[in-house]
Amino acid sequence: MSTCGVCSHGEGGHVVNTASMAGMYGVRGSGPYNASKFAVVGISETMMAEHAKDNLGISVLCPGIVATNLSSSGRNRAENYGGPVKPNAKDKSADMLSGGLDPDVVGKLVLEAILDDQPYIFTDPSLRNLIERRTKHILEGYDWADNCESLKGAVRPGLTP
Repeated sequence: MSTCGVCSHGEGGHVVNTASMAGMYGVRGSGPYNASKFAVVGISETMMAEHAKDNLGISVLCPGIVATNLSSSGRNRAENYGGPVKPNAKDKSADMLSGGLDPDVVGKLVLEAILDDQPYIFTDPSLRNLIERRTKHILEGYDWADNCESLKGAVRPGLTP
């Protein structure tokens, strides 16, 4: 029987949160979007840690470009949020999205990931280099910290979550 309150029925389950590749690396000019997608990744990773011993799988979907109508979603904005917005003629995202991955393929990928209990779901393996570059920069930060003057002789707690 699961100790997870969410799956107290004992059957377990799986949660898939949708972020974006923009939640894995920063995209210039997309600060608020990046921040929200990084938050989804962080929440998902926290859920993974909190439910590691439960019968509850957690995945975070980080799609690249998918053929959706996301660029025209402003047409559905409710009046209490300023009303519908017409697409910007200078916005090239609709053209970019039209060449994206078929959403049906993404759906099949998500189902396969759930069945395989895959924590990270990426739709475009060719973007791996972006994650490798980010990871390299993070590790360089640790290398720098190992050798910086300010931390020499400092007592460091070394706590691991």
